[in-house]
Amino acid sequence: MNILLKNLSNTFNYGSMMMGENLIYKITSKTKCDVKFYIQTRDERNLERIRKATGCQEIYNDNILDMELLTEKIKYVRYVEKVVREKINYLKACNFYDAVIYLGGDDFAETYYTIPNDNKIIKHVLKEVDFFSRKCKTFMIGQTIGPYTGIRKEWASKYLSNARIYTRDDKCFDYLKKELNINSTKSRDLAFLDLNLQEEYEKKCKTVLNSYNIKSSEYITFVGTGLLNSYTNNEKEMLTKILDMLKAISVKFKNKKIVYLSHVVLPKNSSDNNMIEKLKKLDSKFMQSIIIIDRPILPAEARVILGNGYFTLTFRMHAAVSTFQMGKPAISFAYSKKYEGVIGDGLNMHDLIIDCRGDYDYNNLRSDALNKVNLLVSNYDEICAKSKKNVAKCKTIVEETLEDVVKILESDKDEK
Repeated sequence: MNILLKNLSNTFNYGSMMMGENLIYKITSKTKCDVKFYIQTRDERNLERIRKATGCQEIYNDNILDMELLTEKIKYVRYVEKVVREKINYLKACNFYDAVIYLGGDDFAETYYTIPNDNKIIKHVLKEVDFFSRKCKTFMIGQTIGPYTGIRKEWASKYLSNARIYTRDDKCFDYLKKELNINSTKSRDLAFLDLNLQEEYEKKCKTVLNSYNIKSSEYITFVGTGLLNSYTNNEKEMLTKILDMLKAISVKFKNKKIVYLSHVVLPKNSSDNNMIEKLKKLDSKFMQSIIIIDRPILPAEARVILGNGYFTLTFRMHAAVSTFQMGKPAISFAYSKKYEGVIGDGLNMHDLIIDCRGDYDYNNLRSDALNKVNLLVSNYDEICAKSKKNVAKCKTIVEETLEDVVKILESDKDEK
């Protein structure tokens, strides 16, 4: 069985990789079929990392859709070539692949698209889903979809109707049903499952932490972001206030270290490492007191680091998922509605989210963060217990989702 796995081109985004490796590992362990997975990447390192994380060697690069254009350097001609070859390649893909799986995330939300400039891009993505879902078994697993505005809502209703959609939060499920008239299945984020290498890394936890000169529960993890433009139009102000917040945390917890963990290290333009360099320019002396983990590591190692700190402060949602998954609390700085759905509703942790959307005043960041920290510390054991209980529920739901997916994959019928 050949499966095309979309949206796993970058394993240096630990959130994407966690979802992808859990999907691959669980499908291979649950099915009786021989499965080969194909992802769209031009970097062999991505294939090596996902093979190592899953233990599955049958993972390859897709050479059908990920085409290199003959006219790449000729601006207008390359567009025509792409349009012509794309249709042919879609047909080739449907003949070769038994199933297409769109890996979960918020690629089908409007979070990263401008209005109306990106209409053509969004329509193209939606039409691709429609094409595959009419020709072969097509899944969208662990998704945050919409809400769409204007004509995009009409497109989504039309082009997503034939795909098998598993949402990662219940608000998305309701939106699909009530606003787009699309049936879907309630699920949760794939990253809530234990990673294949998680037990191995937990056993060597002390060795991992020693390599960074940290000890369990004696540090606070901070996860920055390379998506500053998703938060603010005033980058310098935001960075200044983040620095103020970190200094306040450092003073409040004098006996604990601060660890900066990059959760996305590539590509460079969206890497969390960018924030490290910018914070250093603002205050190099303070940043020298912080332990920085900016090299590429596997998500299992990142999860062990996140899960053994006292708590996490994060601008990356999946860093919060990993922290809670390990039974520890995380305070999230939200730039999209996915935080509310996955962390707020899914784990009942609304009180630990700071909504930074819209016209959030970063002058309040320090006080807002400290208020959340005080709440967390005062209710620490209770929050940890609630986290473990709710993560267990999420795991069960995701396991049921993947059992359903495998059942459909193994069926000779292609009925929705």
